Amino acid sequence: MDSRAYNLFAKGGWDIDGERRLQLTVNRYQLQGENDYVVVDGDAIAGIPATSERGDPEGEGPRNRSTSVVLDYTDKSLAGGYFQAQAYWVDFSALYGGSDWGDFWGDGRDPNWYDQSQNVSEKTGAKLSWSRGDFLDQRLRLTFGLDLARDTTYQELVASDLNWVPETTYESWSPFVQAEWWLTDTVMLAGGLRHERGKLEVDDFTTLPVYGSQAVEGGSPKTSETLPNVGLVWEATGNLKLYASYSEGYTVADIGRVLRAINVPGRRVDSLVDLQPVIADNREIGLDYDDGRWVAHLAAYWSDSDLGSRLQFDPVSQSYNVARERTEIRGVEGNIAFRFSGNGQAGLAYATTDARFDSDGDDRVDSDLPGINVSPDRVTAFWTQRWTPAFDTRVQVSRSFDRDFEHKDPAVVTYDFDGYTTVDLLGRIRLPLGTLDVGIENLFGEQYISYYSQTTTPRNDTYTAGRGRVLTVGWSHRF
Repeated sequence: MDSRAYNLFAKGGWDIDGERRLQLTVNRYQLQGENDYVVVDGDAIAGIPATSERGDPEGEGPRNRSTSVVLDYTDKSLAGGYFQAQAYWVDFSALYGGSDWGDFWGDGRDPNWYDQSQNVSEKTGAKLSWSRGDFLDQRLRLTFGLDLARDTTYQELVASDLNWVPETTYESWSPFVQAEWWLTDTVMLAGGLRHERGKLEVDDFTTLPVYGSQAVEGGSPKTSETLPNVGLVWEATGNLKLYASYSEGYTVADIGRVLRAINVPGRRVDSLVDLQPVIADNREIGLDYDDGRWVAHLAAYWSDSDLGSRLQFDPVSQSYNVARERTEIRGVEGNIAFRFSGNGQAGLAYATTDARFDSDGDDRVDSDLPGINVSPDRVTAFWTQRWTPAFDTRVQVSRSFDRDFEHKDPAVVTYDFDGYTTVDLLGRIRLPLGTLDVGIENLFGEQYISYYSQTTTPRNDTYTAGRGRVLTVGWSHRF
């Protein structure tokens, strides 16, 4: 990570009176690549990872720049309830590492064109909510709210001075209502509705030459969805809580990946099915237990979408585009911890996911989602110990399990994952002034190939090992 970064943060608040407060938060972050190293290709087929050496790489060093301003206002007794309002502005840009595009212009003028893409976006919005909990003899709490957002984004190629993704503006407003009703002293019913309305504005544009310089007619497609949610919580005992929930999720489509990948003539933004939002039916059941010594959590979840979003590799641009297909995700996660003394605790966490998609359009899932779309199954064990009032440690062992991926079509190549285990150690020392944190990631220097490298199309320049042993030292003081 040949880079330098800085992060400036400031927060100031004014207590207008005992009930009202105004607060301003400003943050500036920048990471700049020094560009002093070049990639040394590995051999993905032979399992040899890429590395780097000092040199003068082509193009500019990758960078991230972000400026955000957030204004918060709270009133604890507005009309007998609690009112929160937030307005925000975010200005973001990111220049990514470059790659060879081959015959980018399609006319043979430069068979090895090198370019870098840069994402530029500006986001503004507001969040408003009002909540009051003294209805039906203090058993019912109602919350009303409204979210407003506007996002203007484009992605350009620096060397060719062309837009990979045209400038798009997405505006949305989302009113919602939520209720929490204690039916008895131990049973709570929660539910609500959220109405999402969105509008995307895109002018006429032309795709990159590698996609055939296709002329695409712009448009202003609109979306409108009302999303319910309902949940039930039962406090079976003072230590045990059971719950079940159903909700409909709403995610804006990956607009940029859809628009930039158009490679056939005659397309119109208003008629692109792939720009429709991802609507998912989410169900979950679970339990929580805590008796002071044993703490446990167990949950199972199901998420189905008739028009899901899957990332698939594009060999032309050497990047990922979006495929919209039916998807089904199933998962179980749980953790348990035991406090064996006032100063020590040990625990175990496990998560597994099964994710499949419809590869042939018959509305039945038949193939595994590839690794770029789903995480590996994982188990983590930890032990924390306070040795003295001023010194404590945490040891953590994480195992990512092997994972095989299957596709209905045997001609489609899939890439499996060989798991690995890492150990981390954290120590905390309380000083007369402040606290010193010392962490060692991958304590034993385990050599492993990253999950991304193993489960995506092999490339000799991106087939990389995971992070080796890393020492981090930090000091903090609260006042």
